[in-house]
Amino acid sequence: MYNTILEQQAFNAREDVKSVIDDLIIEIHELEESHEKLEDRIDELEDIIEGLKARVQELEKDLTLKVYVE
Repeated sequence: MYNTILEQQAFNAREDVKSVIDDLIIEIHELEESHEKLEDRIDELEDIIEGLKARVQELEKDLTLKVYVE
């Protein structure tokens, strides 16, 4: 009888560990997806920043030309 109780406890513990591992795997996959989305967004924002920098340079050149011409 004592062995049966120990076997049941071991089985329950094993099932609990499996459940925790499965939950962790799901969480890891969700974090990986979030990470990829963040990397994509960062790339988009970097492109926007580069475009804005280029536009600022154009405006600075235009301003310099206007000041020089006047």
